[in-house]
Amino acid sequence: MKNAKIAVIWGVKGHPRSSERLLFDRVHTISYSTLIDFNSIDFKIGVLVYRCLHGLAPLYLTDYFERVADTNRRRLRSSSSSFLAVRRTRLSTVGDRAFPVIGSRFWNTLPDSVISAPSLSVFRSRLKSHLFERSLPADSY
Repeated sequence: MKNAKIAVIWGVKGHPRSSERLLFDRVHTISYSTLIDFNSIDFKIGVLVYRCLHGLAPLYLTDYFERVADTNRRRLRSSSSSFLAVRRTRLSTVGDRAFPVIGSRFWNTLPDSVISAPSLSVFRSRLKSHLFERSLPADSY
């Protein structure tokens, strides 16, 4: 079943030939279901943070996020970036898993090309592309 899914994704028809066998072996080293699960969680977090920053989410969620530029009174290099301030937590087991912390950390890892999307639909497509490229090794495609 896993071979059939990979064949559809990569456009391989029929039984994989010897040259394509290497591709199948590389993809099989990555747990396919794990890859999809983590990417879908990251995707949902990213979309929700985008909605919070652009006023498309409920107010109780939008209050959790502040840009670094808005928190500093001094003029710093980071004030011109689109980074979010990451809240400090007391408990690393619970506090670091909270949505404001995870959302800010994830947002700060995204490239500017994804963050600067003009609309939600453009952001979603750029985020999907970024997560797909991040999850697969560069030499596998």
